Formats: sequence, structure tokens, C-alpha cells
Amino acid sequence: MMTTMTRGRPKSFNDNEALERAMNLFWRFGYDATSMDQLVGAMEIPRQSLYRTFGDKKTLFLRALELYGKRTNTAITQTLLSDSLAIDKINAVFRRWGDLLTSKDKQGCMMQNTYSQSILNDKDVTAIIMLYQKQITQALTEAIAQGQKEGSIENTIDGKAAARTIISSINGLLSLARTNLPEGFIEDVLNTLKSMLQTKSAA
Repeated sequence: MMTTMTRGRPKSFNDNEALERAMNLFWRFGYDATSMDQLVGAMEIPRQSLYRTFGDKKTLFLRALELYGKRTNTAITQTLLSDSLAIDKINAVFRRWGDLLTSKDKQGCMMQNTYSQSILNDKDVTAIIMLYQKQITQALTEAIAQGQKEGSIENTIDGKAAARTIISSINGLLSLARTNLPEGFIEDVLNTLKSMLQTKSAA
């Protein structure tokens, strides 16, 4: 006698869309202030499906942080490693930072916001953040070196030290951007960082 196997109920949600919603929630409120109830509601999926597909809260956060890194940080890295003139690439990245820093939603950077959360003590979270920080710093170092060869950046500058200084300053700004900074504060810092490279031309 032939028996019929009962199949599980098919998914009624898109994994990528659900993860995107989780990322936006974590980005807005942070890991500590985001509850599983909020995630279930925002992701619009049953609680059981959330656990089955994405794991526990920490695992979901790691996936959301990876998504943010690939979407935001990787875009910056790819710009810096593109075939364009170095000065154009660097200025494009500064414009991107400026847009993020002056955004009206004041969400800041998801990775930078994580520094104030308890989850930062987790080695997996730290590894993700440090990976993307290292990638951006290295890409900026290479872009500065390219600019020195092209003659748009002063040769006496230590490219690695300059890149580290710029990235550290941007990280600090991303934290401060969620507060009510004085008018012109962000613009002053960004212009000073750009002038530190002693570029001979500006886009």
C-alpha cells in the first residue's frame, strides 16, 4: 500500500526581505533595545519561522550586521578600489560620508552604533566590525598611494597613517551625528580631513 508523505507548509515570506526589515530595526534601535516581539512584527513572519530560518536573536543580528556591511561598507571599498582617478574616488567617498552624516533620520552607522551595545563583547560581532574597518582602511590607503603617484596628493604624507586618522575621525563623527551638533560642525571636520591629504585639486 502506497503512503503519502505530508509536506511542511511552504514559506509565505521572502528571506531577504525579512532580513532587510530586521536590519533596519536593529539599525534604528540597536541590539539591546530590540526585542524578539518587535522583530517578529517588523519581519512579518511567525515566531517559529524566525527561529527556524534565522536562528536566535544574536544569530539574526550577525546576519543583519553582515548585510549592512556588504551594502554600505563594501560600496565605499569598491569605490576606492575602482579604476577612477584617486582624487575623484576619495572625494566621492567623502560625499557619501557627508550624506550619511547629515541624514535627517539620524540613524548613523549601524556598525558604529553597535559600539555602545552589550553585543559588542561578542567575538563574532567584533570580528565583523573589524573586518570591514580593515577593508575600508586598506582601500583608502591604496587610493592615497595612487593619488601620490598621480600627483594629486602630496608625496610626503604617510598614506596608512592618514587613512587610519580619517577612518577613526569618521567613526567618531558617525557616533556624534545622532546628536544635535552645532551647524557646520560636520562640514568643518570633513573639510579638515580632506585638507590633511593636501590635495592639489578638488572635485
